Amino acid sequence: MVVIILGLVWMNKKKEPVSGEPIKIGAIISETGFASAFGEMSRYGIEMAMKEINDKGGMNGRMVEVIYEDDRTDPKAAVGSYQKLTSVDKVDAIIGSNFDFVTQPIFAIAKDSGTVVISPSNPRIAGVFDTNSHSFVMMSDFSKIIYSLESYLSKSDYKKLAVVHFDSGFGAEIVKNLSEINKKLGKGEVVDEAYKQIGNNDFRTIILKLKQANVDIVFLDMVTIDPVTFMTQSKQLGFKPQVVTYDSVKDSLAIEGTDKSLFDGVVVLNWNVTPESFDKKFREIYKIEPANSVNRAYDALYILAEAVSKAKDKSEVPSLLENTKFKTPNGTFQFSAEHASLNTPTAIQTIQDGKFVPLKK
Repeated sequence: MVVIILGLVWMNKKKEPVSGEPIKIGAIISETGFASAFGEMSRYGIEMAMKEINDKGGMNGRMVEVIYEDDRTDPKAAVGSYQKLTSVDKVDAIIGSNFDFVTQPIFAIAKDSGTVVISPSNPRIAGVFDTNSHSFVMMSDFSKIIYSLESYLSKSDYKKLAVVHFDSGFGAEIVKNLSEINKKLGKGEVVDEAYKQIGNNDFRTIILKLKQANVDIVFLDMVTIDPVTFMTQSKQLGFKPQVVTYDSVKDSLAIEGTDKSLFDGVVVLNWNVTPESFDKKFREIYKIEPANSVNRAYDALYILAEAVSKAKDKSEVPSLLENTKFKTPNGTFQFSAEHASLNTPTAIQTIQDGKFVPLKK
């Protein structure tokens, strides 16, 4: 009888959280597929943060362990990764993923599964890419970010603006916000050109339509090889608009064989402005420039590790994320009521000799 009672006591104790157990964080990242450059940076940032935390004895006395899953830039694979991490690996929380259409299904199942997920490289888009009780994003509302271009556009002497974008909620939001800005500036309707796949595109038909419509400024929502293809074909067809894009064009510039001169004068909305202290550490470790929300992946691990370490159980993690002002080596971070960052620093820059430089007034 005594043995049975002692056994029951031992079993009950095993169900209680043990302060010395590792904090297990899952990381769903695109290590292969079109978003692999983003996944690579996410892994670099997460590894940096994990080493720093563990070298200091862990987070509140608990070491951090990260279990990686490659979603292959595929929504179905991402869902499978989430299910494995929660049911087999029993992680406390998850970081993931990189592209919006891959991350959306993870967010959808997070609410019911009870395991919180933070995406480091996606903004919130109301009605399109929404968060829920168990999903958070490390960027602010996308409309705030795109509206950073208003001051630049208001000083630009252009007549017609076009947006060439991948067919997704992300691209549609760019069109929506630039249309609103265009209307405020009295510039008329935005020309909206969507394409269906990432990579292996021929943009010549779109370019000729834009040229015929006398478009003189084009916003490119493109990644990987697509900006190179667009710029190359535009030159071949004699189409010379002012091109505006965002900072993931760094990956395009890094593709072997790319003629960087094609991008001279391209204006960049950089929403990956990082602290100089982080840049310095990153360059010393990896010998490359930081990009693609690597600083936010880094911060996400610090934030999740702190929240998990303070929670009595997994159910408390979302409320801790909602109500805590976190301090990471990059500074203070707080989520809004909509589970997005309160602010995303941006800069308007231009490309010269393959590098981002300040845009001259």
